[in-house]
Amino acid sequence: MANMPGPYAVEYKYQAFTREHSAELNCVAIGSPAPGTPVASITLATRSGGSVALQTGVQNFWNFYRAGHGTASSLLEWILWKYTTGTYEKTYVAGGTVTNPLGSNASAFATRQGIASLRTGAGGIMFVEWIEGATNADTSATLVPSGVGAFQQQVAAYLLSSEGWAIGRDDSFPVAALKFSQGQNEAVWRKVNRPNS
Repeated sequence: MANMPGPYAVEYKYQAFTREHSAELNCVAIGSPAPGTPVASITLATRSGGSVALQTGVQNFWNFYRAGHGTASSLLEWILWKYTTGTYEKTYVAGGTVTNPLGSNASAFATRQGIASLRTGAGGIMFVEWIEGATNADTSATLVPSGVGAFQQQVAAYLLSSEGWAIGRDDSFPVAALKFSQGQNEAVWRKVNRPNS
């Protein structure tokens, strides 16, 4: 269903500046695995029409994504959720950790965020967000995918590659990169600077 999460989603739960955040990517788990299915038995559909083992896919994305987080940031866990069609109700399926949980960028900025946007094949827009990561500007610029570029360019290149497994909320794979925007995350800023308001 358009603009709804699922049918499955991988949530990356990470810590930055002692605060917990998460990034969630919608996906298609092949064979509709039920809650409690072992990680090693789950595969995700890819843009190429093939598949990738869940742990491999989760780790491959994280290896690009973590470059947008400071070295003091860390992935706490990842979780594969199954969403009830047409709702925000979700059920735990499986979860785990990754080999290299720490961010890999020398810089990190409290209360800031970066958002990469990509166009999907069905015409929607999907987003990838870094909260309290390595972005510290107030800009919006065209996102050019590049396997050797800045972290957001590498993430876009991965998502658009044949190995990409993330889909938009319209249930289609991304087909083009759009923008990378940076700015203040107002909710986190208020939590830090106005905790009692």
